[in-house]
Amino acid sequence: MEGTMIEISVMTDQLGLDFESAVKQLAHWGVEWVDLRGGIYGKGIDDVTDSEAERAKDALVEHGLRVACLATRLASPWKDHDLWDERDWEAELEHLDRLVELAKAFNTDLLRVYAYRKPNPDAALDRPDLEKYMEPVSQRLREAAEVAAGQDIRLVLENETFSLVGTCSELRQVLDAVGHEALLACWDVANGWACGEQPYPDGYDQIRDSIGYVHIKGAKSQTGDPDAYGGVALVGQDDLDYQTILSALVSDGYDGKIALHPHHNLFLDAYKLRDEANPDLKVTWLTLQRMREILAGIG
Repeated sequence: MEGTMIEISVMTDQLGLDFESAVKQLAHWGVEWVDLRGGIYGKGIDDVTDSEAERAKDALVEHGLRVACLATRLASPWKDHDLWDERDWEAELEHLDRLVELAKAFNTDLLRVYAYRKPNPDAALDRPDLEKYMEPVSQRLREAAEVAAGQDIRLVLENETFSLVGTCSELRQVLDAVGHEALLACWDVANGWACGEQPYPDGYDQIRDSIGYVHIKGAKSQTGDPDAYGGVALVGQDDLDYQTILSALVSDGYDGKIALHPHHNLFLDAYKLRDEANPDLKVTWLTLQRMREILAGIG
């Protein structure tokens, strides 16, 4: 990418196409990197078999694409977990071993992970008492980071509204408690705002020295209140200042990737995209164009 070392990755399940068609389309757009999450022959990346992984890898190689990150559901907030049950963690460690195998198969050194479900998960602004959960969460993530580090893999912890870690402030607390170089932040710029934290500079300043990955989607403010989160929106027609955010990342030496996952299904009607033959494809293309424009202009 001209002007910056930051490169763009796209989640293959965001195009409204089957996996191999999505790979072909991304190659046609000149994309070089992808994230693997869902839609891989009808499965999420966590559940693919060896033969399905080999088939997916063959498709990627055929079209010259490389895998930036496996967007896993380790410590998922969408699954019931008992943080104080050793058997629960043993099952997670077995799953991590499988994810490491998949990372090796796809030649990537990044696994996206979470920090479990918070109470009242549907209320993003109702943030948890993190100290109540810090001991088991930090112990688990530290052990996971040690396993990953032993295989030259890094874990990137996403701030997710459903999770115990939704804001960058919460991310900072967990990263500090874990204290392992193989656990970094996966900064979802919009998610922190949804949890009541201003993404920039407030959120960014909390984690600026610990960012290992960045997730990009648009977000708008509430009518009449520019500081309040108002929902997901189309990048380029939203209220997140990605020009400033990406410029700050470059200025601070971030040379990782940004992954696009625009959450198109949440705003199609607002932008009159519902009638597109494939609105998912349209939104991903518009998001890709906008990110390329911004990055090309950053020196």
